[in-house]
Amino acid sequence: VGALTVARMREVEAEAGLTPAPKAEIAAEGGDEAGAAEAEAGPAQPAQGETALVGDDFADLAGASEAAQAPEPEPVQASAPEPVPAPAPVPEPEPAEALDAARPAGHEPADRVAAVQDERFVAASPLAAASAGASAGAKAPNASALVGETDEQGIAGAAPEPAAADPSAKAAANGSTRVAAALGAASAAAAAEAAARRNPNPNHVHVPRAPLPAPALGAGPPQSFAQTLPRVGRSALGGAAAALLAVALALSWRWTAAYGPLAALPGVLLGLCAALLALAGWAVAEHVLPLTAPLTRPAPESIPALARNIVTAHAMVRLWATKALHAVLDWVVGRPLYLVDFHCFAIPQRLIKTHAQLEEAVAGSKDRAFISKPSQDFLRRVVQTSGVSNATAHPDGIWELMQGKRDKLEPTMKDAQDETEMVIFDAVDNLLKTTNTDPQEVDIVIVSCSCYAPTPSMAACLVNRFRMRRDVLTYHLAGMGCSSSLVCVDLAKRLLQATPNTTCLVVNHENITWNYYRGRDRAFLLAGALFRVGGAAALLSNRVCDAARAKYALQHTVRTHLACEDPAYQCMGAGQDAQGLPGVFLRKNVIETASRALAENLRVLTPLITPPVARLAKLFNPAAVQNWSIASAFDHFLLHTGGRGILDELEKELGLVPDQVAPARATLHRFGNTSAASTWYILGNIEHTRGVRKGDRLWQLGFGGGFKCNSAVWKALRDVRQPHAAWAPAPGQG
Repeated sequence: VGALTVARMREVEAEAGLTPAPKAEIAAEGGDEAGAAEAEAGPAQPAQGETALVGDDFADLAGASEAAQAPEPEPVQASAPEPVPAPAPVPEPEPAEALDAARPAGHEPADRVAAVQDERFVAASPLAAASAGASAGAKAPNASALVGETDEQGIAGAAPEPAAADPSAKAAANGSTRVAAALGAASAAAAAEAAARRNPNPNHVHVPRAPLPAPALGAGPPQSFAQTLPRVGRSALGGAAAALLAVALALSWRWTAAYGPLAALPGVLLGLCAALLALAGWAVAEHVLPLTAPLTRPAPESIPALARNIVTAHAMVRLWATKALHAVLDWVVGRPLYLVDFHCFAIPQRLIKTHAQLEEAVAGSKDRAFISKPSQDFLRRVVQTSGVSNATAHPDGIWELMQGKRDKLEPTMKDAQDETEMVIFDAVDNLLKTTNTDPQEVDIVIVSCSCYAPTPSMAACLVNRFRMRRDVLTYHLAGMGCSSSLVCVDLAKRLLQATPNTTCLVVNHENITWNYYRGRDRAFLLAGALFRVGGAAALLSNRVCDAARAKYALQHTVRTHLACEDPAYQCMGAGQDAQGLPGVFLRKNVIETASRALAENLRVLTPLITPPVARLAKLFNPAAVQNWSIASAFDHFLLHTGGRGILDELEKELGLVPDQVAPARATLHRFGNTSAASTWYILGNIEHTRGVRKGDRLWQLGFGGGFKCNSAVWKALRDVRQPHAAWAPAPGQG
């Protein structure tokens, strides 16, 4: 049994990769001098009949059985085997009683959990099992002999007796003890190494790491936030506070001079904000920044990479900051809409007809509707009191119908198309030349004509004439009435808000030929006595490159609609009289409806144009702003020239002086009611005669069927004083 145990131990040792120690070392470590001498002298020869149990080679089971059958030698007093010293114990970490006492139940430290796991792993390994078996054999060196004798005595039926010490059993026991000691030491060393890898600090003692030395770069100690950033922060915040305080003082002085001492309250509050900003900057620089971690200088070899990272980060920050700023500005104030320039159709001399010529043509007309004396007297009174001059423009088709040069007394579509192409082609062609704009640059085309809507549309007609791009957006607005120019501007603003870097061409025109009325209804005759030929084109843009050359920037648009009321809905429009003749009619309540629509429009517009300081000062000192009104809010007024009655009512309701209404009256006198284009003719008169200064605000106002009242606020971006061909002196006009 001992031989088998030793053989098994050697096999386990060979599988574990452990080299057996020489006999001399094992004997010397165990205190066996005889064993050491024997190891030095060489291997001893076994006695006759004995089988060597310890040596370089092991006997098989047959040799062991022969040794058992040999005659027993004389009993020799066997000396007790000298105890083999146990391997030196691995020093275990001192228990941390204080930490264990303070630790909650169920929360074991990571190193202890790892040690338990290592012990379970070592105990479960076959190497540890073999080591435990060998240790048990070392504690009972005669166990094999006892087992053998007990078996024999049990078979013979005699009582067991103590067996004599067998040299072979003794040698086997000594070998087992040495192997067990070596295996135990190896297992303990492996467990200690695993525990050290898992927890390099078993006693739970915090060892602070030594700070890394800062690489030297130039002379002087490493800089920190407290040394560099506070100075920069104090300077920046101090400069911002000083600028804010200067603005507060300037505004306070200006508002006090304009609205009284109480108007300086917002400036005082702004100054207090500036002082608080300076105080906050000082507190942050002195007390917050010094608490930050030190910022050491970078190593020399890392400077190129750091520079590249800084450049990349700076570019990304600039890009996203610009996008964020544009998004905020678009959300707060919207994209700017510029009026680059506009052009009004210049009336050719051949279209100018005097009142005498018109009366003569009516008297000789084949159309019996104009022969009645009451109709002629009514038209004469309307023309004399309408504010329209003695010489105005009439289209060729109507003039031919009046003269009776045609058998058919109704205008044709060709007559209407000729008038439209004559007006809009001239206006757009001159506008593109004035602004040096290629037709390929136009992105959106918006055309308005209330009573004439051919197919293809007028917008498509312009695209075909000027060979614009295939992806150009076209819109034709019909039925919008005399305020369609403001509807076009508002539509362009909304489209350009959604499409940046875009140009829009707006064309306003009303076809007179198609609206020619030949009946006797005075509601229809009134419109025929006021409307004349005209048209205009304007170039709008939100491109940054157009900001420098643009004349005006759009600030506000307000649209009011009273179609929900039957009297307002039916006061004007296109229809047929009792005889079924088509035309445009104006009811008697049109002025009263226009007044109500204007009041509703001003209710929305006034908060947008009233200075915040004036509204705030009104709360404390109403007398300081009692003189503020629409008349003082704008520098120029582009009022719809619907007739002298409309202009008189506007002058009265708005509190305007005659000089402010003079451009509108001049436009009505020279061109008549040109519908949507009338406000552009007024602006042309202002630029042609008196000019516009940078910063001036203009109010564009129009009325239309429905009933609609639309307005727009423009701000001059530069001084404008230029001649307009439409306002050049023309012979025959009074």
